[in-house]
Amino acid sequence: MISTLGLLWSTVGGSLAGYVFTRIVGRQQSSLTSSVNTIEILVAAHNEEKVIGYTLRSLQAAVERFVATHGKGVGLKITVGLDHCTDATLRVVEDFARTTRVPVATIENPGKAGKWNVLNLLARQSKADWVAFVDSGSLWEPELLVEAFASMSDGSVIGVAPSYSTSTGGRLEQLNWGLEQSLKRLENHSGGPVSVHGASVLYRREPLLLALAELNGTLWLNDDVVLPLTLRLQNPDKRIVYMIHASKPAFVGDCGVRSELAVEYRRRRRMVVGNLQWIQNKFLTSHRRNFGVTLIASRRVARMLWAYWALGLGASAVFALLEILNRAGFTSVERAVCAAVLGLGTMVLFAASNWIRRLAMAFLSGLQVPRLWRSLSKEEGGVSWV
Repeated sequence: MISTLGLLWSTVGGSLAGYVFTRIVGRQQSSLTSSVNTIEILVAAHNEEKVIGYTLRSLQAAVERFVATHGKGVGLKITVGLDHCTDATLRVVEDFARTTRVPVATIENPGKAGKWNVLNLLARQSKADWVAFVDSGSLWEPELLVEAFASMSDGSVIGVAPSYSTSTGGRLEQLNWGLEQSLKRLENHSGGPVSVHGASVLYRREPLLLALAELNGTLWLNDDVVLPLTLRLQNPDKRIVYMIHASKPAFVGDCGVRSELAVEYRRRRRMVVGNLQWIQNKFLTSHRRNFGVTLIASRRVARMLWAYWALGLGASAVFALLEILNRAGFTSVERAVCAAVLGLGTMVLFAASNWIRRLAMAFLSGLQVPRLWRSLSKEEGGVSWV
């Protein structure tokens, strides 16, 4: 029962509760227009020689489509933040810069390594009205900037979060991304999501800098949650708009390069620790500032415990199956054979499906939540940025 409720809240429950609360209580909303004169696309890079070229070319296509649609009245620039790269990332960026008309710059992170530090450096050096944080390996649809511009020109909007979908997942993963898009679209009616797809997100720079100032002093690991959550709490009359593509799976995809299992596990563990960070430091007191935002964020909290919800449901299903087999007259040997076949099938899926392997890494990381909660300060320093 608890596992079922946990899974329901981690999917539709939190978003629906936030929507109902907003409908009952209402929310402040400004309706000012705002001119957009400059947009800077900021790409964080740490040893990304294999994928950053794909990302830059997709950004170039989006910029060219925007210029063809809106003319040259808006200044556009790409800046790559190099985080202690030891491979050929810089050379790839320089080669790209020589072949494009889009202004391209690079900036080295002189301080401590880490994505959060690079994002801070990139945002603070920018003079643009809007900035886009883009992960290396992300691919933009050419029409992304064109579609986002209307929201960016709305003075009540402080962030635009394009939809995201992977190219390497199977049908189940695509269904998961589709569900996530539907829930975030529902959250649009409550002022927008408090967690976004970190692969690409656009922010109005002035409120972003205020959010970064509040978050200063901590090496945050999940910028895709802590930034929109802080922005929503600081700006109750402003919105973050989640943007869904009308005819394609998403506005942002990936280049299809698969991570090794060890890298995937570290990435998932970093996400768990990052979630625990904002829960401890933001979520537990967020209800004092905006209860509607707290309800939406609670979906992410419940989702962080999904491994335990799934474990509970899985154990219940196994016990139910064994009881059915027992009542059907199966002997203990026959029941053991059925269990062995089930286990073998799981192993085959693990070996054959990249998505199942990544799901397994997420599951194993999720099981560590209680331990990481108790030792967050020690674990934080040991989690890789990769």
